[in-house]
Amino acid sequence: MQLSPFTSENNLVHKVIEALDAGVFIVDQDLVVLTVNSQFEKVTNLSKNELIGRNVQYLLDQKYISDSVSLRVLAERKPVTRILNYQGFEGKDVLVTGKPVFG
Repeated sequence: MQLSPFTSENNLVHKVIEALDAGVFIVDQDLVVLTVNSQFEKVTNLSKNELIGRNVQYLLDQKYISDSVSLRVLAERKPVTRILNYQGFEGKDVLVTGKPVFG
């Protein structure tokens, strides 16, 4: 497995992602989770350790998540917005937008 560029605490990109007020969930082209920020952890009540390195389909199968915007983005190859419910956010609905970045 290739090392994620987001794992270093000294990495500027990591610091910017952590500074955002929005939850961030980043996957690679194979839908393997590369990183999430602490706001995402707060909203979903899932930890980085539970998510990083896991495939989105595994997370769906294990009911860590109920739907995946990432899967839809990969299939449609364009931004996708959905309302999802995360129990970690007091069971409230959360607006989730996924945007593809293809290299």
